[in-house]
This record gives sequence, C-alpha cells and structure tokens, in this order.
Amino acid sequence: VSQSPLSPAGLYWVSQSPLSLTGPYRVSQSPLSPAGLYWVSQSPLSLTGPYRVSQSPLSPAGLYWVSQSPLSLTGPYRVSQSPLSPAGLYWVSQSPLSLTGPYRVSQSPLSPAGLYWVSQSPLSPTGPYRVSQSLLSPAGPYRVSQSLLSPAGLHRVSQSLLSPAGPYRVSQSLLSPAGPYRVSQSLLSPAGPYRVSQTLLSSAGLYQVS
Repeated sequence: VSQSPLSPAGLYWVSQSPLSLTGPYRVSQSPLSPAGLYWVSQSPLSLTGPYRVSQSPLSPAGLYWVSQSPLSLTGPYRVSQSPLSPAGLYWVSQSPLSLTGPYRVSQSPLSPAGLYWVSQSPLSPTGPYRVSQSLLSPAGPYRVSQSLLSPAGLHRVSQSLLSPAGPYRVSQSLLSPAGPYRVSQSLLSPAGPYRVSQTLLSSAGLYQVS
C-alpha cells in the first residue's frame, strides 16, 4: 500500500492514511529501508499485537515501540514520545499508567543498564514496583524514589514515612548497592529488625541507630 512506487530492493508498506494494523504491515509516510522490519505510523494505533509504532522511521538495530498517545499497557509494549535506543527494553510514558504487569514507566528515557520503575503519578502498590514522588503503602516489597535508581543494586528510597510492617529500605537519598540498607529520617517502632539512621549505612556492618 503506497502513494508512491516501491523500489524492488525490499518489501515496503507505505501509506499516508491511517491503517489498521491487523496484519504484518509496514506503515509509514516515507519509504522504509530494506534493512529491517518497520512499523511506523503518525496516527494513534491500538497496540493489540506485535507492532512497532512511531512518528519517525525506526532503525533496524532493535525492536521499537514508540507512540505519542496514551496507550494501555496490557502487553509487552515499549511506549515513548521519542525513539528508543536498541540497547535495552524500555517502557517509557508521560501519561499515568496502571501498573498491573511488569512495566517500566517513566517520564524520561531509561538507560539499558538496569530495570527501572519510575513514575511521577500515584501508583497502586499491588506489585513489585519502583515508584517515585508518591506515597506507597507498606503492604509489599516496594522500591520508592524521587529519582532514577542505579542499576548496581536494589534500592528502596523514599521521602515519605513508611510503617515498619515489612523489610523496607527508606531514605531521602539513594542507597549504595553494597548491601541491604534500611535508612530513614523517621522513627520506627521496635517491633522488627530495623536499621534507623539519618545517614547512609556502610556495607561493613549492621547498624541500628535511632
């Protein structure tokens, strides 16, 4: 499908009109190179299948899921307002998304060095999420921060008060990846094995400071 002749070097699906992606189509407003399989469209498309969607041509180096419209994350989608690099699997969105599955959510592109869960919207804490800038209930193993987490370790960081009902790492600053630290600027009840301090804990020993 195209408004222009197709070159014999590859199989091109080119169109300037919104097309439903119910089959193996390559859709774009510009000719696609034969080096890879491209899914390109300038219209909001529902991501019900293995589609690559973008407002710009995608490079053949990786699988890209790109869209500028709010998409429901019911499958393994990569969603962003900018092209994603082929170095890693990115889940990027600028709209509030429900975290009912293994999603990576952020307002900025994530680096391929680690798995990041980042969001500036209140998220329900029903799964293993890394959530930022919102209050989380202490019902599960949460990673909480207002900034991106480093890929060197598992960090739970938060500027909000957490109840001592579980093994939380709580701090107003990033924790080093050398050990399992629980750090907080708030007083925790002595009902469990808590490490409480206003400073980062070193990896050399177990500190209980309150």
